[in-house]
Amino acid sequence: MSRKTIFRVFILLFFSIGGQMSANAQTTTPFETVFDACKKACEALDGGFASGEQLLAVSKTLRDAAPIPLTVKQTQGDVLSLKGHLVFDYEFIQACVDNETIYEIADKYAAEARMRGDKDSTNKVRLDTKMVAAGQTCTFEIPSCSGTSQIGCVAEVNRSFSWKIKTIGYQSKSEREYKCNDSVRKGLPFRKEKVSSDERYKIIVSITNKSKRDGSFALILF
Repeated sequence: MSRKTIFRVFILLFFSIGGQMSANAQTTTPFETVFDACKKACEALDGGFASGEQLLAVSKTLRDAAPIPLTVKQTQGDVLSLKGHLVFDYEFIQACVDNETIYEIADKYAAEARMRGDKDSTNKVRLDTKMVAAGQTCTFEIPSCSGTSQIGCVAEVNRSFSWKIKTIGYQSKSEREYKCNDSVRKGLPFRKEKVSSDERYKIIVSITNKSKRDGSFALILF
C-alpha cells in the first residue's frame, strides 16, 4: 500500500470518527444534560472535598440548560427541611465553591429555584430538589403529562434509593406500573425511566431512601 493510499485511509477514518462523535454530541437531550449535571455535582462533592473547577462547570451547565421548576405534590412521607443538604440548583452549586455555610440556608436557595422560569412552558426539562428521611419512603405526584416522558432521580453524595413509578390516565383511570429490577430495589445513587400513555396522565413516583441518613434528591422530568 502506497503512502498516498495510507494517508487517504487515515483521513477517511479521521472524519468518520469525528462525524460519529459530533452526531453523538448532537443527540444529547436536555434531559440528559440536566441529569448528567446533577450526577457530576455529586462527583465534585464526593469525599468531603469540593472541586471548585468542577462545581463551576456544573453550575454553568445547569444555568445554560435553564430547567424550569417541576410541579410536584407530595402525597406520602414527612416534608423535611433541606438544611444541611445539597440543592440541585446552579446558584447553590456555584455558591458551594467558596461558601462553607451555604448548606445552612439550603431552603432559601430551593425556594428561589422554584420561582425561577415559566412553569407553564412546554418542551422544557423540569427540576426540583426533594428530601427523604433515612429509611423512609416519600411519594410524589407529577400532574399533566402527555406522550412520552423521561423521569430521573439523582441522590446527593453517599445516598442511595429505590423507586416505584406508575402512570394513571386522567380519562380512563388506567394504571401502568414500571417495576424496578433487583439492583434498583437494593438502592442506587441515580436512576432514570421512560413512561408513556395515549392519553394525558399523571406520574406517581415513590422514592425510598436506602441510606442511614436523610438525603436530598433531584427529581427531573422532560
